[in-house]
Amino acid sequence: MEKERSPRPVGERNTEQKELGHDTSVRITFLRHSQKEPGKVADGGRRGITTKGVIRAKNVGEKIFRGRNIKMAYGTKVDRTAATLQAAFEGAGVTGMDKKILQTKDGMNAFFDLPHPGFDAESEKKMNLEMDEYVRAQYPGHPGKTYRQLVEEGVLSADDQEEIEERFQEKYVQWYLDLVGEQPTPDRSLPRQDAASVAYKINRLINLPDHMKKGESVDLVSSGHKYSTEGFLKYCIEREVNGKKVVGFNRLEDIGGSMKVLDGWDLVISNDASGKKNIKLVIRRENGEEKEYGLNVEMVSKLAGEYMQDKNITQKRIDFPILR
Repeated sequence: MEKERSPRPVGERNTEQKELGHDTSVRITFLRHSQKEPGKVADGGRRGITTKGVIRAKNVGEKIFRGRNIKMAYGTKVDRTAATLQAAFEGAGVTGMDKKILQTKDGMNAFFDLPHPGFDAESEKKMNLEMDEYVRAQYPGHPGKTYRQLVEEGVLSADDQEEIEERFQEKYVQWYLDLVGEQPTPDRSLPRQDAASVAYKINRLINLPDHMKKGESVDLVSSGHKYSTEGFLKYCIEREVNGKKVVGFNRLEDIGGSMKVLDGWDLVISNDASGKKNIKLVIRRENGEEKEYGLNVEMVSKLAGEYMQDKNITQKRIDFPILR
């Protein structure tokens, strides 16, 4: 049984240790993948992104990646995440990243392969029925056809698919986030579980500047999917409401909606010359809209501890800050 997490005390440190954690920084950008190619709904992860999706990813990449010294990029096992990063880096003029986009496949372990929770069978069936009803009203020339059939028969363009899926998935992302106090099932995880999975990784990034040599910086990028990080933001984001700090949110509209195509967020953790930590979280939309938030480190640490205990992960130094 894992012991309760608590910061490890640091005693007398040598000169080299005292230099750790000063003028250091870590940055990670999460970016949802670009527009996926039209085709079968059950694609097994093989679909890439459309030509338009490449152009859109290049435009976003030019805005948010140009001039950055990106050390590592992470995709998921789904091909469109790597394709999105390739296009975004090309748009930003970032070179040499093609061999460093890690995906959890072919024997590689991508640390930032973030969770991609799905709906349980009953909820997915309900959403599909709503989508079927919608396309029958919008495409009367194809009576009786379901959304899936119109996709597989090539009736719906990539733009059509994106518009329809975003319209109905938004409702079900909210449904997923409202699963508080429910029990997990074999085909349905809970937002707190998924938030803890992300928090475990983000917690290490928060602590990483404390363990870095003076003047060092690390810049990372992760491309993923809708649902991958909304749960984490629900529990850990800090907002100002009526002049007071509030941790988390209840409704997606509180943060401008879910992560739609090429939306994402940017997290910067920096230690100044005295070792004092500053954290900034910015949610970015494809259209260029940005909003800055805080991040509740205490909640991140708590969720990380829950994940480590659940997965029986042995604590490491990086799981704790250096006390000064």
